[in-house]
Order: sequence, then C-alpha cells, then structure tokens
Amino acid sequence: MFCKDNQALIQQLEEIDNGVVVILACEKGFDFSKIQPHLKNKKIPVVGAFFPGIIAQEELHYSGYLLLHFESSCEVHVLDSKEAELDSLELDMKSGTGFVLLDGLADGNQEFLNKIFYRFSYSFKFVGSGAGSLELVQKACIFDKDGIYQNKAIVVFIENNVGIGIKHGYDRIAGPIIATQTDDSRIAELNWENAFDVYASILKDEAAGLDISKDSFFDVSKGYPLGISYKGYEDIVRDPISCNPDGVINCIDDIPENAALYVLRGESQKLINAAKESCEEAMSLEDKDPTHCLLSFQWS
Repeated sequence: MFCKDNQALIQQLEEIDNGVVVILACEKGFDFSKIQPHLKNKKIPVVGAFFPGIIAQEELHYSGYLLLHFESSCEVHVLDSKEAELDSLELDMKSGTGFVLLDGLADGNQEFLNKIFYRFSYSFKFVGSGAGSLELVQKACIFDKDGIYQNKAIVVFIENNVGIGIKHGYDRIAGPIIATQTDDSRIAELNWENAFDVYASILKDEAAGLDISKDSFFDVSKGYPLGISYKGYEDIVRDPISCNPDGVINCIDDIPENAALYVLRGESQKLINAAKESCEEAMSLEDKDPTHCLLSFQWS
C-alpha cells in the first residue's frame, strides 16, 4: 500500500491490528518525530527505514511511504550491525523468512549478514536492503516505535515463505584486480598500488577515455561499480561512493582483503531486464500467488 503523506500513512496504520507492519519511507520530507507517536499507539510491531525513493504503483516517488503488512506470526529484533552477537539469539519460530533492513553506510554489514545467514539459513530465507540517504552521508535511517538509529539492523522474522531471484545486469569491463589493502568498506590499494590511481586508469583505458577526479568521484563512479568475483554466481556488486585525498576509495559494504575484483558497467536496458528476470525467477519458485513482490536495486 502506497501512502502519499503522513496523514495517509496514519490512516492506514489505524486500520491494521494484527501481524507486523514494515514501512519503507522516502527520504524527502521524512520527519520521524511526526510519525513516531502514531507508531507507539500500535499494539503490534511497526518498523521501517528510509530510502532515496521508492517505486510503487508503477511510479517513482521521492516522498511518501510504502506500507507492507504481514499478517502472519512474527519476531522482531533490533541489532547492532557491527557488534551483534547472534550466537545467543534464539527464535521461537522454526522456519520462514527474515526481512532485513540495514543502515546501508554502516561498517560491518557484510559480517553481520554472514553471521545471520550462517546462524539461521538452515530454516529461514533472507531478503532485504540497505537504507539511507542519497547524499551518501551516514544518517539515522532505521526505526521502530522507540526511535530512529544508525549502525543498526532490524530483522523481522515472519512465517511467510519467499521466492528469491538475484540478477544485477552489470557487465565486466576490466579485471581481475586484487584488493591488496582494505579496511572494512575502504580500499587503500589495488594491485599493490594506490586504489584511486588504479581505478582512474582503468576508466580512462576501458571506458572511452573517461576521466574521474577525487572531488567529483561519485558523479562518475556510480556508473562503474566494483564486482567481487564469486565462483558459480554473478559478481557481488560494491558501489564506490567517494574518494579520500590520499586515494582511498570508500564503498558501500565491505571489501575483503585480497578479493578478486572487476570493474563493471551497466546499460539501462540490461539493468531493467535483469530486474524483470529476477522477479520472474522469484515467482517461479513458489506454487502460490505472491502477496508481495519486492525489488531492491542500486540507486544512482
């Protein structure tokens, strides 16, 4: 259900009295203090996050809310994405789906996802997304009734089954190159040389003489993400979003040291086709008609 403003969201919340509600908010005009009192009034769990924008009803929206209502039994956990000790987390539920909302610019997200996957993947499938601002500055973006947080993750465990399709549509244009010095989401060296120098050289040689500067890094880099090689699967995409004066490249999510990387490029139609194919794949995995169809994609 798409809600164009606070009033529409509040009205929809008043009509729901079971299950769990997940709110995907647009960043523009979002003011948590305006909706928190209404979240607190609910006797059921209400959680959410904000994003640069959302697609609903075949339109791109920069303001408003997408409200997801799951009527099944649920468990909700708010966890520190860097320090979470998942070994002690016990669930009453035996199987289902884990819906994960992460602070997209928090360090340690990959380790967190690895931990929760290895802890619960025998009985749960996981879907979700990183949240945050289009300004690419870390902000509190994950919320529940009690507050809005950064460096947090919310995991909603529900009894619903899910079909998952994964496809990004990017093509390799250069590589492999080795991430020879990294620190969480920061790359200091590629192939034992300054990370920016290597990345800029690749774009100049492989992308029709494309120039990139440290000051306007994201204007160019958003079209040329990095892919971590993963045998038997598509590359895992990492978005380089900024560059420090010393040439350290900052990415969204962690880059393992000594990972084999490729520089990727996406064409609009291939990206659209990949999104369509991933949805078709997800729906083909379940016998029942879906109640929700969610698509998470790179914002650039």
